[in-house]
Order: sequence, then structure tokens, then C-alpha cells
Amino acid sequence: MTSIAIIDDVKSNRQILGKIIETIDSNIAVHGFDRAERALDWAINQSPDLVITDYKLPGLDGIGFVERFRSHPKSRDIPVLMMTMADDLLLPTRAHVAGVNAFLLRPVDHYLTRVRIISLLPRYRSRKRLRLVVDNSQPHSPV
Repeated sequence: MTSIAIIDDVKSNRQILGKIIETIDSNIAVHGFDRAERALDWAINQSPDLVITDYKLPGLDGIGFVERFRSHPKSRDIPVLMMTMADDLLLPTRAHVAGVNAFLLRPVDHYLTRVRIISLLPRYRSRKRLRLVVDNSQPHSPV
């Protein structure tokens, strides 16, 4: 089963992301955390298929979480999506250097968030590649 960890100290943000994820597949297990410290051990041990984290968190912020998460060999290939309302122009660059794969600004655009999540999930990326290979093997009729 696919699993996604959501780290956000605002419960309604976790709920919104959970609802968006439900539209992708009802068989995705969503694990919500209100603090990065609580999520870190779980994510390292459970190896979710995707981690979604807010930048502004109490205690350890999103960048600190990603740096610590990436320091463990098991977590280096797990995609991370960071979301924030922070208006720091250097934040996307800092996030990328820390190991974030994708970055979205809030308020959440449901369609864009859904597309970004799908593109980051390995299971769905492999399906998309397979579909492209199959589609490209079919003869194309002139338009």
C-alpha cells in the first residue's frame, strides 16, 4: 500500500491535503504529524512513498527536517514536497539544496497539488511511463 506522511502543525492543512490525496487513490494511507520531530523517526523507519512537509513548523522547521531525513541512507530516494506561505525568495533554493524534490506555495491550488503529488509518487510515475510506452507503440493516424 502507498503511504504518505504529512507534516504540518495546522490540523486543517493536514485535512485538506488528506482530502486531495483521497481523490488520487482511496488506498493511500495518510499519516499526519503536527511536529517534524515526531515525523522524523517514523518516516525513517517506515519509508513512506512521499513526504509532504510545511516549512514553518514549531521546533524543527521543514528545512531542518529534510536535512536530517536525507542524512539517513534509507530516505535518500523518498520524494519530498515542501509547502509554505513564507515569502522568502531564497526558500525554494534552500529547500532544493536540503533535498526537497518539489516546492509549492500556499494557499493550496487543489489541482496543482494533486498533479504534483501524483508526479512524485514512484508507483504512479512508473504507471505513467508504462502508459507512455504503450501509447507510443500504437500507430498514429494522420489528423
